[in-house]
Amino acid sequence: MSRQDELYRDWKARKAEVVVPDGFVSAVMAGVDRQAAEDAARPARSDSRLIRLSRRPLARVGLVAAAAVLGFVRLAAVTHLVLGTVAGG
Repeated sequence: MSRQDELYRDWKARKAEVVVPDGFVSAVMAGVDRQAAEDAARPARSDSRLIRLSRRPLARVGLVAAAAVLGFVRLAAVTHLVLGTVAGG
């Protein structure tokens, strides 16, 4: 066996000897449970509803169509504003 193989095996053996305190797992799980309870108690935000809705293909089509219509309305409003300012003044 080469020297590099021995060094690697020694390093691997040292890394495998991790000491975990007795209450570590229960402390981690208590933190996970606490976070889950806090998340469940927090009211759902509207963007999370939008994300859940966007998982459905038909809802995606509706959302894209609504965004396109809104974009065209905004473009028309800006065009009207600019042309009205130029023509009127």
